[in-house]
Amino acid sequence: MGHEYYDNVLNRDVMEFSYRGDKWRFPKILGERFEVSKLLAVSGFGALLVAKDKWIFNRKVLIKTGFLNKSELCTPNNASLPELVKRINVQYVREQKFLLHGQMRHITGIPTLIDWMYDVSPMIRGPHTAVDGQQIYHDNPNCWQSVFYLVLSYFDGKQLDEYCRDKPKAIINKPTEFFRFLMFYLVDVLLALHRQQPLNA
Repeated sequence: MGHEYYDNVLNRDVMEFSYRGDKWRFPKILGERFEVSKLLAVSGFGALLVAKDKWIFNRKVLIKTGFLNKSELCTPNNASLPELVKRINVQYVREQKFLLHGQMRHITGIPTLIDWMYDVSPMIRGPHTAVDGQQIYHDNPNCWQSVFYLVLSYFDGKQLDEYCRDKPKAIINKPTEFFRFLMFYLVDVLLALHRQQPLNA
């Protein structure tokens, strides 16, 4: 469960979650439609949230967004933040096109893209703790007012590391077969996505 609070600068309700020792903050409502309830995972590819679609029977959806490294966020008056956010947005627009490309070709094994939007990022705004212990906020709206979010179909599943932890006998007894199965599954999806013309960036 997350902790909810109101951010006067963003003029928004914010959900704060603890994940592996860190605090992560997101708007409670994204795009005036999707109500965030849970932080599912954080990885090198971004943060993945569970939300409900208030427009369509409160159905569960997944929301994915990028983030910046702590070192970048914990630097006071970091003038490079707007440019770094632009790079994240470009990366996620590319992923949006990639998912649409897969959907148009009826490729299984990838989530369905439901919606996408630009919205605020309380995670970028702060607060952050600098090296000297000072609590800092990034007051430049160009840093946090327009961050890209992808809304995906919800599906039950596990992160790859959890899946591997749940299969200790398979890994110990037949490690080659186990990892070969995973490898071929991922390769099949990637081959299907790349078989025809690539997307224009």
